[in-house]
Amino acid sequence: MSRKDLIALIARSFAIYLTILALWDSSYLAEVFYSAWHYFHESPSIREHQYWFTYYRLRTVLLCLRIIGAMMAARFFWSAGPGVEKLFVLGGADQTGSNHNPVNHLPG
Repeated sequence: MSRKDLIALIARSFAIYLTILALWDSSYLAEVFYSAWHYFHESPSIREHQYWFTYYRLRTVLLCLRIIGAMMAARFFWSAGPGVEKLFVLGGADQTGSNHNPVNHLPG
């Protein structure tokens, strides 16, 4: 198995993990939507209900952002393109194998 194949295998495994994580988080959406809807219809004059509505609204937005972010990252890692290869390369060496250390190129 070549290095490129190994990187693709690891990247796609991580993409599957992120997809499962996004599906797992999406199972909480019904609860969060229902709670936000419940406190939205309560009387806005009660300070405690306003607090809970704000809490569930923030929780809903952050959960949606987390699901969207996990799905976008899963798509990025599933492609296993050059950007993914750069993430998995240790030491930042280029394809020729030479390591360009900026300390070695200091003047003087």
